[in-house]
Amino acid sequence: MESAKLGICQVRGGDVELGRSECELALRLDSKVPEGHFCMGLYFTRQGDTEQARREFEIMVDSGSEMLADQARRQLDRLE
Repeated sequence: MESAKLGICQVRGGDVELGRSECELALRLDSKVPEGHFCMGLYFTRQGDTEQARREFEIMVDSGSEMLADQARRQLDRLE
């Protein structure tokens, strides 16, 4: 989970490739870690892949923590 949180910070801070690596690591360790999917959603948004970003954020809305689910909903609204 720490890798995913670090990845979120890195993607938001502009180091998207390192952030993606951290999030992929977190998801390899636990494919259900909510922060990993949120981070990958941010990564795909930055890369302009809105369909993949939408899939990652929708996973969060359906199964993530309430705080991250709210953030994922906001990200989905921005993708509209």
